[in-house]
Amino acid sequence: MRNKHICPWWLAYTFDSPLRRFLHDPDAILKPYLREGMTAIDLGCGMGYFSRAMAKIVGDAGTVIAVDLQKEMLAITSKRAEKDGVARRIRFLLAKEDDIGFTGQVDFALAFWMVHEVTDTVKFFLQVYTILEPAGKFLIAEPKMHVTRARFEEILSCALDTGFMISATPSVRLSRSVVLSKSSTVRSVGDSMIGAMGDDFSIPRKALLMKAPMKCRHIGVVSCPQPRPFGNEPQPMMLYGEERKDN
Repeated sequence: MRNKHICPWWLAYTFDSPLRRFLHDPDAILKPYLREGMTAIDLGCGMGYFSRAMAKIVGDAGTVIAVDLQKEMLAITSKRAEKDGVARRIRFLLAKEDDIGFTGQVDFALAFWMVHEVTDTVKFFLQVYTILEPAGKFLIAEPKMHVTRARFEEILSCALDTGFMISATPSVRLSRSVVLSKSSTVRSVGDSMIGAMGDDFSIPRKALLMKAPMKCRHIGVVSCPQPRPFGNEPQPMMLYGEERKDN
């Protein structure tokens, strides 16, 4: 059954157009974290707006994994990548609702306007954590029109409890955004990082420095598990999903 929260492929045409560059300049958003030869993954790539930009940045020596649940999205991304001359740099991956289907390592991960659609936020962060290189970066951007500041703080709480730390808070138009990196402890997030978040961030100081539990709405718990090496059992991840209501 198709999840009602998945953005239909045809609806993506309404915002994924050449005019989008004036709102979301992909070079300005991506180049601080990407360079030639890197491997990057675009989670929920849609029509490939960022996947194609990534491919241009990483060059022939790099690789981009474009992941989506809808084959129509991947077909459009492939067609546009061919037109841009970067299709050979992109691996197109049709994900399942419970598994991204990728087990390699990446230097950079992007989740643009999609984490709020994830059913199990913890499992999502665990999977991204395990595919990210030790020095890798994970950029999350969520739409302000759909994700309140409080909800974004809940998402970040799950990310911190999974083992990520906040390394930057870039400005992305119409978005609440953060760059995460891997860390064995969240205590390394210091006063300077909290100050850099500005007035638009209201994450409690204790939640950042001491990993104080904050309720993860999607899974209905107040404490998220710590990262651990994956065994032979597949670790499910929901790229898109229906948001559960709090009890």
